[in-house]
Amino acid sequence: MGRKATEFAHGKVIYSTILVAIAVVFQASILGSLGFVFFAGSLFSCIYISVLVPVMEIASFIAYHETFNGEKGMSLALSLWAFASYCHGQYKG
Repeated sequence: MGRKATEFAHGKVIYSTILVAIAVVFQASILGSLGFVFFAGSLFSCIYISVLVPVMEIASFIAYHETFNGEKGMSLALSLWAFASYCHGQYKG
């Protein structure tokens, strides 16, 4: 991790700050999904998580200026397809 921090373009402090921010956001996300389970039900928690996956993929593409290769495109398409299938199943059923 030290090597990655020294190779980071904006410096070690920004690298460490980003890692801490990611950990805090991840913990908030986990607590949010647990809150959904306790207050709304486990089904709503699954909806939250299935929406969060494509949002995180798109956000990482925008925020980190990553290359959007075929694997990421397929992952995004499959996660959006799964969410659309879920919504369609709830609408019909």
